[in-house]
Amino acid sequence: MAEQEQLNTLEELCERMALIDPKDLPGVAQIYAGFESFAAWAEENTAMPELPAVAKAAAELVNNVILEEGGPAEPQIERAGAMLDYLTRALRNGEAPALPAEWDITVEQAGEAEEAEEAPAPEVTEEMGEGEEPSPPDEPAPSYGGELITEDADLLREFFDEANEHLAQADLHLLTLETEPDNREAIDAVFRAFHTIKGAAGLLQMQTVLTLAHFSESLLDKVRQGSIRMENEAVDLSFESVDGLKRLIKEHEEALRAGVATPSAEWVSDLAQRLEAVVENKEKPLRLGEILIESGVALREDVEEALEAQAKSDQPRKLGEMLVSSGKVEAREAAEGLRKQEEQRRSAFHSREAIKVDADRLDHLVDLIGELVIAAAMVRQAPEVNDDPMSELGRRLTLMDKITRELQEISMSLRMVTLRSTFQRMARLARDLAKKQGKNVAFVSEGDDTELDKNVVDQMADPLMHMVRNAVDHGIEPPAERAANGKPEKATLTLRAFHERGAVAVEIEEDGRGLNREGIVAKAIERELISDGDTLSDNEVWNLIFQAGFSTAKEVTDVSGRGVGMDVVQRKIAALRGQTEIRSAPGQGTTFAIRLPLTLAIIDGMGLVAGKERYIVPIGNVIRAVRPDAGELYTVAGRGEMLKQQGALIPLFRLSRLLDIGDTAQDPTEAIALLVEDGGKQLAILADTLLGQQQTVIKPLGQGIPPVTGVAGGAIMPDGRVGLILDVAGLIRRTHETAAETAACAGAGEQGVLATAHAEAGE
Repeated sequence: MAEQEQLNTLEELCERMALIDPKDLPGVAQIYAGFESFAAWAEENTAMPELPAVAKAAAELVNNVILEEGGPAEPQIERAGAMLDYLTRALRNGEAPALPAEWDITVEQAGEAEEAEEAPAPEVTEEMGEGEEPSPPDEPAPSYGGELITEDADLLREFFDEANEHLAQADLHLLTLETEPDNREAIDAVFRAFHTIKGAAGLLQMQTVLTLAHFSESLLDKVRQGSIRMENEAVDLSFESVDGLKRLIKEHEEALRAGVATPSAEWVSDLAQRLEAVVENKEKPLRLGEILIESGVALREDVEEALEAQAKSDQPRKLGEMLVSSGKVEAREAAEGLRKQEEQRRSAFHSREAIKVDADRLDHLVDLIGELVIAAAMVRQAPEVNDDPMSELGRRLTLMDKITRELQEISMSLRMVTLRSTFQRMARLARDLAKKQGKNVAFVSEGDDTELDKNVVDQMADPLMHMVRNAVDHGIEPPAERAANGKPEKATLTLRAFHERGAVAVEIEEDGRGLNREGIVAKAIERELISDGDTLSDNEVWNLIFQAGFSTAKEVTDVSGRGVGMDVVQRKIAALRGQTEIRSAPGQGTTFAIRLPLTLAIIDGMGLVAGKERYIVPIGNVIRAVRPDAGELYTVAGRGEMLKQQGALIPLFRLSRLLDIGDTAQDPTEAIALLVEDGGKQLAILADTLLGQQQTVIKPLGQGIPPVTGVAGGAIMPDGRVGLILDVAGLIRRTHETAAETAACAGAGEQGVLATAHAEAGE
């Protein structure tokens, strides 16, 4: 009777195999479960050892189709179908035919496997009739480097890009698992990353990558089954595996470029052994009975009694049904237990279709569209159009302007990427550094979906790294010190990003000890950066830490203390046309605020004319434009010029003197003063006339022109002439240096002191 039921099952499988669609994963999974179920039955109920061996081989082929392994799906499905015919004939005739040699299955292999596997079959009934997770494949033969990369180079580069993306995502989800070890979505995401890399590495014959990915995948598979909890050693090993795979991918990239074999990677052996040791420490997956017991809705003895009755029955019922029918558990409680069990298995897959574009091609496209914008502006300024803007040509040019602007905005959006990957790296850095120093730090990221130009994001990594390292090393106290000061032992390090006035603000905030004003001042006096009697505001003191080689650390460590880092931060942010602000309070922590332009390719600016030259000032720095009155102008020792506005004296800056421009207006009352600001300091730029606000495509000045203080780049103006883009921060620095020299010449008189104070404070 039992054999007839199994024969009916095989015939149903035959019908499904005839109509199988490899993309119908639920249907393919049912076929896989059918082969697995028949193999388990055949091992216990037939004297033909060929049947379970063939059924397992067929199940493995179907499993390969599900996991997209082992090559194309069609040949594997065809062979699985042939094995199904073999099983049907053998069971119907009561005799197993000879096994085809190409299947590579022998009776001896089947027998050995049967003897070696003494453990009972999975308790399907306790799992409410659902199949077990597929067993992990046999371990690949270890190989640790020395592989010669001979595959197609384009295919390999695509694999490297995808592998790095998967590993970046794995890092993010592992950070989630540190605080939410039962987060099923994160567990599945990390598992998929290892599994995908393993499959691709096997196809490309990267045995070292395959080996490490296999052992990492096995660990995550145990976590998915509930045998291992994702905490402590499991999380640390997973992080090590991600780092190891990143290292191997990088070595393979370098080997591909050099055309040599990959270097030895014997360290993989140690990591693989540690992964295997954790995996082999097996515990039973959490089953329905255990869920009901832990929930307090069923007694252990009632569950054990039901399991014993289930084992003795010829046609066992499901555990939940037995407990409900015996009155030991309410139906509602059993259903709740089933839902909890399903939550352990459930995974959420969110996919987003995307296309990869080479960065150089994208930059070239943006440059060409920038040229198109410039050309359109030049046509718009042509006399033929200006004479009659309402002509047919003028109307068509207006339409072209609209389309060109939209095309430019779309092209710029293609270069916009989120800060997510950068924030992920900072989260990992903070975690590793805090653990190394024995500090308890909770990393919080906010606004990581904020978008910036890819070039800005790429160049922000180093400054953020230095600031996060300083925050963990200098700012955050050890747990004992925090507890002694009445603060929580776990510190909080927050990295946030948000849009602010047409730019993006990035803040690094920690709740540590705050900056030591006295220590910074003492160090600055020691290095002769300031004098002993100088009176400095908090902001001026904080900015001293950006000086090259400046450090208040008492000892040099492998993390910090050499005074290298914050000056790099300042230079790189300035190169990005960004601004930095520091806010700190003793015992409460420090916040570093960075303000960055959305893109380095275009700029919204205010055009101005000085003599025969054209200039652009970034609109974010502009406060207002005024025509000075004679009573608002002051001088210091006949040299330094000041403009009084709203009760404050502001340095007046003449472009003609810095950039040697002739034919400019010499009388300020006949010119325009453009008031600009950067870092809390103000400056008035004297110009002949204003051209108005305009969007400009930024062009580099080229290697043949040396750096000029106060000039950030060039642009082609609508009239076809070249204009210079002014760097307001550089102009303010130069002006304040000049003001200090002027005050020194004027002596300590009232005018000199007043000019110096106002020039430096911008008040």
